[in-house]
This record gives sequence, structure tokens and C-alpha cells, in this order.
Amino acid sequence: MEKIDDNMRLWEIIKERRLKSGLSQKELAKLAEAKEETIMHIEIGRAIPTDETIWAVGAILCLSRGEIQECLALATEHKRNRQLYHAEYVLRMASRFLDRKRR
Repeated sequence: MEKIDDNMRLWEIIKERRLKSGLSQKELAKLAEAKEETIMHIEIGRAIPTDETIWAVGAILCLSRGEIQECLALATEHKRNRQLYHAEYVLRMASRFLDRKRR
């Protein structure tokens, strides 16, 4: 079992393993029953894969159960960070709106 580098992002792990396996994005998507665009968006960090997609891709790329669990944890962390970013954005926009109304 290969240890996942703590500094790697989920999309880097998936892309690296896909390239090592010799699969194209299209081939991986077909095997995982996903759209090619989904795999592309995951690999560039534009989309966070669902747990089901992580399990499917992990099985296809021969990731160990531990590696899949690490990927699931990274996806959860990315989702949490995205939610925090959006919450902070909404608060900034609300604050700007209120500042304008006060003037």
C-alpha cells in the first residue's frame, strides 16, 4: 500500500494514479460509470467527487481500502472548506450591503 502524501490534494492523487495505471480520462470515466467531464473536473480540482465515485475510481485504480478512506477524508475536508468559503463570502456580501444602506 502506497502512503498518500499529506500535502497532496485529492485531485492530484486521482490523476497521478490514473496516469500510473495507463488509463485515459475517458477510459476511467467509462469504467467508473461517470462522465468524462466529471473525471476531468475532479482532476483539475473543479469538482469534489461523491463517495460513490471515490469508491468506484479507487477500485478501478487498485487503491487499498486505507487509501480510499484517506481520499474520502480529503473529499470531506474539501467540502467543509468550500462550505466555509461560501459562508464567509455571504457574510462579506451582507456586510457590504448593510454598509451601503447605512450611508
